[in-house]
Parts: sequence; structure tokens; C-alpha cells
Amino acid sequence: MKNAITKPKIPKINKNANKYSRGVCALAAGSGKMTGAAAFCALSCYAAGAGLVKIQYKPETYPALSVLCPQAVFCEKEDLNKKADAFAVGCGCRDDDCLFLLDNKTPTVIDADGITALSRHIDILERLKDNTVITPHTGEMAKLCGIAASEIELDREGVARRFSEKYGCVLVLKGPNTIVAKNGELFVDKHPEKNLSVAGSGDVLCGIITGLLCRGMDTLQAAKAGVYIHSLAGKIAARTYGYFGINQLIECTYKAFRKL
Repeated sequence: MKNAITKPKIPKINKNANKYSRGVCALAAGSGKMTGAAAFCALSCYAAGAGLVKIQYKPETYPALSVLCPQAVFCEKEDLNKKADAFAVGCGCRDDDCLFLLDNKTPTVIDADGITALSRHIDILERLKDNTVITPHTGEMAKLCGIAASEIELDREGVARRFSEKYGCVLVLKGPNTIVAKNGELFVDKHPEKNLSVAGSGDVLCGIITGLLCRGMDTLQAAKAGVYIHSLAGKIAARTYGYFGINQLIECTYKAFRKL
């Protein structure tokens, strides 16, 4: 069965909330040559309403990230998961080590290089199951399935259905008409924004979904809502700026949330 992704209901922030009750996101993200990906993800967690974002401390990324996202808290690897309500794994990482943050209790989004790492350790998905959202584009999906990208494009809905049935996770197969799938049920973005096809856009989507998870939404609802808000932010940015970059997209993500 295929359904359209529709306008979501987002949890309200309690007037007596503090940064911890609003939700804490922990990010295993960034590398020496890809600090921006971690920053875009972290800033988008905040745009989604997270109260606090923690980023794994790395000597090579800290100088840039502390400027790009000064409101984040930087934690050593062994402390990153403490008091965290949701994880984001993989944005801008360049080795399999980012998978250290995965457990079977904390809602998690796996994106970008985290998916490439996961493709080499696919058995991990069997224990994470429905507590996990993975957000591949076509090339990354091909790595997960062990087939050519052209085969994915010929049968995107069938591939998404079968993968979600096999592993039980929530799959967000990005691209024109992004598909969200869980246990064989499909939800499709019927009104995509073409200008979202820009480097860093996936990091923003990852951050939005992670922020929604830390606020208490379940993985399927957070994934569908994230895709809807991401697309809406892109439409707002396109109307406002024409072609746009990631800074404008993050700005318009705040505006998209205000429209819900």
C-alpha cells in the first residue's frame, strides 16, 4: 500500500520545559575534511526543537565546529550517549568507527557515511530494527542492497518495500518523490522541491528527524514529518531566494515549523 506524506502534528513544547526536557541529541558526525555536515545536522536538530545537541569531540573538527555551532556541547566518545534521547550517526564521518554510538534502546538516524559503514556490517540492523531510521540516497541504497544503483532506480518502491520488510527499520529513500517505508508500507512525498538537490541537504533532513525523535515522536512519524518539513522548508527557501544554499535552508526550516 502506498500513501501520500501529509502535514504532520508536531508535539508542543511545554511552557515549563528546560533544555533536557525538550530533548537531547547526540551526534557521531564530522571529520577533518567534512565539518560542515556535522554542523548542518546539529543546527537542524535545534531547528526541530531540540533543547541540547552534543557532538563527538575530535581534535581535528572542534575548532571549526565550535564556531559553526557554538551552542553545541562537545563530548568525548565515552560520554556522548549520556542523557541522550536520540542519536544521529554518520554525517561527514569517514570510517566505520561512527557506528560505536548505536544501541538497541535509543532512537537513531543513520545517514551518509554511517550508511556506507552499515553496508559493511548489515547484521547490525537486525538488532536495531524499528528503533532506527536510515536515510540513503540511491547510491547508498545500492551499497546496502548489494546491487547497482540503476536497479534501485528501476524499482524504488519495490526495493524500499522489501528492505523495510526484511530489516524492520524505517527507511527514507531520498530522491525525487522521497519514499518512507516501514514493514512494507510506503509513504511518498508527492510534492518534492527540486532545489533541495544540493550538498548538505541530507544532513539537514537527518537533523530534523533526529530533533523530532528527541522530542518523543516515534521513528515512523518522525521520518514522515521530517520529509514533509524538509520539503516545505525547501519550497519556502525557493520562493524567498530562488536557488539557495544550506544556510538559507536551515533558516527556512524554522519558518516551516512555524507553519505547522
